[in-house]
Amino acid sequence: QAALALLVFLFVPPAAARMPCGSDELVLAVAFGDLVEVERLVIGAAVDSTDSRGSTALTEACRNGHLDIVDCLLTHGAATSICGKPRGFNDAKVPLAIAAQYGHVAVMRRLLQGRADVDQLCGKDATPPLSAVFVHGNGQEDECVAVLLQAGASLEFAPGLLSKAVTRCTVATVAALVDAGVSWEAADGLGPPLLAAINPVIFAWCNVGEVSSRITENALAMADALLKMGADPNRKWRGRTILSHFKARARETQCSRSRKPWCGDSRVGVVRVLDLLERAGARRWRFCFVR
Repeated sequence: QAALALLVFLFVPPAAARMPCGSDELVLAVAFGDLVEVERLVIGAAVDSTDSRGSTALTEACRNGHLDIVDCLLTHGAATSICGKPRGFNDAKVPLAIAAQYGHVAVMRRLLQGRADVDQLCGKDATPPLSAVFVHGNGQEDECVAVLLQAGASLEFAPGLLSKAVTRCTVATVAALVDAGVSWEAADGLGPPLLAAINPVIFAWCNVGEVSSRITENALAMADALLKMGADPNRKWRGRTILSHFKARARETQCSRSRKPWCGDSRVGVVRVLDLLERAGARRWRFCFVR
């Protein structure tokens, strides 16, 4: 009996060690990107439970872009539909929206392979993953949009999407959204898509040389493309036309005492925008610059 007790002591772990790991422990291992530890902890764990912050292991993996860990968690039954709140988030979101927000394209593809709902609404604003792409600049907006559109994403629940896309995406991606039937609805703070496209020219005043020229050329190319796609140069937003809004912002920037004076490139860029809009039929309404 003494020998049996010794064997039990040496080879049978205590009850606490046989219990599934806590969610905090698993999520912490995910945050550190420790695949070996995740593979150990996930066995027998409640893989979809949340830690003390409200994050699931899968949402944390999507936040950090750990593709191998995402694959491991999905293999062990993690649900793609359960919201979590990883660090840096004020409200819970689905894994696909989190991956889209941070531009983790490979993770997005793996989630979609795992049958993630491409249109699942989440967050306090109840928006789909397509809207999450434009929460902040991740540099992968074109690829993210392409992946979601290819997966059949609906444009119905993404308000102001086109106004956001014109500031972050290429003309080709914007054209793909228009072809897919995206709404020309104005986005809060950005205005209609055409106004959102030309506004960067005004704020190029703080850059000089190549940077200012690149901002201007990109904005002009986008505005020209939008006009060819059917954007109305005389559309009104909040009681004023696009040209009136552009005029007011340009004048405010030029006359501001808290900002340095416009450089020559900035002035030329604004004039080129005006010429483009007028050629498209926009009315100037006696606009002029203060020399």
